Amino acid sequence: MTSSPTVAQLPPTTSGAPQRVAWREPVLGWFLSRAICIVAMVLGSQLFPIEHTYNLTSRETPSAGPKADLEQFYRDYAVGFRNLEKFGKQPMLYVTTDGPARPFVHWDVLWWLSVAEVGYVADAQLAAEQNLAFYPLFPLLIRGLHQLGIPLVLSAMLLVNGLMLLGSCLLYRFVYRRSGLAAARWTLALWLTFPTAFFSAVPYSEALLAVLSIMAMQLLLERDYISTGLSGGLASAIKIRGVLIGGALLIPFLTGPTRLRALLGMLCSGLGLLLYMVFLYHEFGDPFLFASIEKIWRPELGNPNPLAWIMDLVDATRYSLHVMSSPEAEPYRFYSGRLLAPWLTWWAILWVPAVRKLHWGLVLSSGLMILLPLSTGMNATMGRYVWVIVPIFVVMGEQLSQSTIRWLILVASTGGLLWQAFLFGGGWEMI
Repeated sequence: MTSSPTVAQLPPTTSGAPQRVAWREPVLGWFLSRAICIVAMVLGSQLFPIEHTYNLTSRETPSAGPKADLEQFYRDYAVGFRNLEKFGKQPMLYVTTDGPARPFVHWDVLWWLSVAEVGYVADAQLAAEQNLAFYPLFPLLIRGLHQLGIPLVLSAMLLVNGLMLLGSCLLYRFVYRRSGLAAARWTLALWLTFPTAFFSAVPYSEALLAVLSIMAMQLLLERDYISTGLSGGLASAIKIRGVLIGGALLIPFLTGPTRLRALLGMLCSGLGLLLYMVFLYHEFGDPFLFASIEKIWRPELGNPNPLAWIMDLVDATRYSLHVMSSPEAEPYRFYSGRLLAPWLTWWAILWVPAVRKLHWGLVLSSGLMILLPLSTGMNATMGRYVWVIVPIFVVMGEQLSQSTIRWLILVASTGGLLWQAFLFGGGWEMI
């Protein structure tokens, strides 16, 4: 087996395509996708907030209230960390904010903001969900903008949407030079309108992870293996799955003539996680504290079954069908991102084999990025996990650009995006 040719060796399939990229199209696509997501979230927060169905103020878990109280909330959280009667197992599960930022600040957003604003709060002896499970690179970038005097939530919003503009241009340029104009347009359109692409419009780390994934993909095809590994190293400081970006280098290490560079790249792919572990050892005396905290978030991590993912995915699909066919289902169950997650996972699995047209290493990396969370039973969040596996969108855009069903898929995908963004703005379960 030989490694894939470089990008320069792959001629565009569209004859006569100009080599100079017109940036108007990716910028316009980025702008339209931001408008779709933000408008849908604002409408969701006004027309269908979760508070209209559930009285969250009656729960034992505290609410941060207005954004101005957020910093004090985390100070109180740190002071009262051992007060289980007050904070419970999930001290921030239903925290929301009022004011203009409210549609965009739900679920994990508060955890990212907690790291950016007040740093890590941890108690290894307490079986509570803690913000050490959120790796440092993304909140550090938010904090950097915040230090310039920009409000915290605005800093986070500017960061993720700016990253998406960069990612849109990088992806469009990559596909344009590889396969021509039509493929570039459809790849970008399908990526920006994917049902869980709204996570790139709010302060989640997916936008940053996607940009690094695009960079690593291009560098891999250019055979710049050390830079590929460094991209994975940065990604490993965002999520542990970022290390798997460097897993694509296993193929050139086994088959290519530049094994040493591929090996060095693989070693670099864990640098971000390694530095985080050094920090944890220095601050808390335990370099693996993040793993202990993640087991509290996901108890199934304590006893993973690598083969159980098939039944877990089947059960999640069956659950989705059951809830959607049950008019008496609890609203919280019906209006949940969990219903869509298994279908998006099946979609990604079906497309992974086609990634071989790019590089067999990307097939390995993409497959691992799906299988790792599935092997722990983490089906609920798979919808946003598969969105950052950019090689899948590249091969899908290239194949569907000439298909008669491409518009049907685009309309269905955009409808899913509108609905999911609408629910997120209302505070429904979109973790």
